Amino acid sequence: QVRECTNQVMVYDTLKRTFNVVKTKGISVQPRKDHSAAIYESSMIVYGGQFQNGSLSNEMLNFDIEYNDWSRLTLKSNFEPVTQMMCCSVLTGSNASAKKSVPTSSEITRMSDAIFDGIYFFGGKNGAGELQNKLRYLKVNTSERKVMSVEWQKLKQQGNPPSGRTGHSMQFLPVNQSIVIVGGRNDQECSSLSVPFLNDMHLFLLDQKAWIEVKYIPVSEHLCR
Repeated sequence: QVRECTNQVMVYDTLKRTFNVVKTKGISVQPRKDHSAAIYESSMIVYGGQFQNGSLSNEMLNFDIEYNDWSRLTLKSNFEPVTQMMCCSVLTGSNASAKKSVPTSSEITRMSDAIFDGIYFFGGKNGAGELQNKLRYLKVNTSERKVMSVEWQKLKQQGNPPSGRTGHSMQFLPVNQSIVIVGGRNDQECSSLSVPFLNDMHLFLLDQKAWIEVKYIPVSEHLCR
């Protein structure tokens, strides 16, 4: 069931501990839920979501945080809409310091030791309700910290990725240049393990483009965001 959705942008004041609605300008953005959003430089990039009528979106939106301005980003290629994907920004500064163009997708497959700044997405489910376990890479082109364009690029990977899921946590870890995926929900897998939520933890090593599973002792009985 799709309940009432909103298109408001809200900012949390950490000092006053209050939420404030931001007055925005630019294009009109349809209310939605279950979209993905990440801060990249001076923008908030928003992907997809589900509209109040139940239809799914695969549009890419750019919210300029400095000017509170919405714009739509054009994609040369896209994939079927996926909702409830988690995402995180990877900003190492390596791309900004190098006075050269960002490698093409063909170069990404063979430059295994290079770390690519951008936004990484994982998990979610498609329109048929099928859980996804793909790691997707969005190359972001900027000029003076402003997002100018974005492009989905294929990323060759090694190892076994986590199972498909929603409701997981996903963060970039600068200390070891990796992305961590923790917990989430996969009803079929949880049923077989007799647990309400997944307790696993996985790292994607950005330099090696490789997945590894982390063995640990969980503090809580479930790890769902």
